Amino acid sequence: MQIQGDMSRSWTLTAFASRTLVSLNYHTIDTHLPFDGTKQDIYGALYTCYYLDKMLSVLLLRPPSLPKLRVKPADLVHLDPQLPLSASLKTMVEFAQIQEGVLDILLSHRDKNDQSVVIDKLLRDTYDIHTSIEKRQHQLPFRETTYEWVAIEFGYYALLTSVLHLNKRVAQNRSSQEDCLRASRQSLIRLRRMQDEIWMDANFLDEYPYFLTWTLLFYPLHPFFVLFCNVVCSANLDDYTLMAAVTKGISRFGEKHPSIAQVHKLFSAFLRLVGPLIHNRPRPALSLPSLEISSMMAQHPPATMHNSFGSNFAQESGANLQDRSIVGQDAQVNLDNELMWDLLDSQPWLGWIRSDALTDLPTSNLPF
Repeated sequence: MQIQGDMSRSWTLTAFASRTLVSLNYHTIDTHLPFDGTKQDIYGALYTCYYLDKMLSVLLLRPPSLPKLRVKPADLVHLDPQLPLSASLKTMVEFAQIQEGVLDILLSHRDKNDQSVVIDKLLRDTYDIHTSIEKRQHQLPFRETTYEWVAIEFGYYALLTSVLHLNKRVAQNRSSQEDCLRASRQSLIRLRRMQDEIWMDANFLDEYPYFLTWTLLFYPLHPFFVLFCNVVCSANLDDYTLMAAVTKGISRFGEKHPSIAQVHKLFSAFLRLVGPLIHNRPRPALSLPSLEISSMMAQHPPATMHNSFGSNFAQESGANLQDRSIVGQDAQVNLDNELMWDLLDSQPWLGWIRSDALTDLPTSNLPF
């Protein structure tokens, strides 16, 4: 189901698998023995189920099925020099650990102090993953998987975007907006790099590349949506060009994969909404037709969350989010515009793909 892009059924199957693991008491494992072959099979089932449970639950805004584990899930992944992809797999499970924290914020009713603590830890843990990625991708047995590491970096920056965006929504301030924009750009730049490599590799030309299932379909909206909001606010041509290039890059896989076609349709709808801002510059940045946006927000209202958390972790972490290819200066957001705040505070999720308010817009003036 995951390969087919049916994330809803994938979540259901993962829920059944989670209940099976719980019935076997595997969720109570509190130690791991890396050289026990039988245990490794159990660990593999546990961290695979954990990964799918957290990733799909965030994607669909559904509660997770697998309880919190007593052992750190990523510790169950054995780094095997004979299996170069094991390092990528361990990193992906670390991504799921971040998503578990995101779910705690999205689905629970924590007070402001608890939310602040959770987001603080999420950001620190996310930046720690970046350090691990840089280390692992240069180690001899794992650096052979160059292409997979680009995909991992795409996932990392998409995940960082979602956490920074969540921080901005919870804090109700703009302290992390620039970091969020940089992470969004870095994520889409990695996606463009993957698209370019597929185009140059003849082995990919006549088949659907499986990596899109665990990259684009697992992180389909946050980076694109954040740049969309920035174009709405600032008519940033560089961001619009990057969005258009990514949308054009995935269009060639639409006929081979219905779910990719749906993502392409949604991306195209976002571009159509902001197209007039770019093609008719210098019109006021907030001249976006409000009817479509209002309709989308009515169908899929954002969660309302408040917090006092407003610290900036980019300098603390040392993570390099500089994007030298994007040089445009972003205009300030009109904080008095209630509709724009509703848009910026939305929690992107897969249900937007089924929004008629977005996907039934006219198709003129598209750059592809």
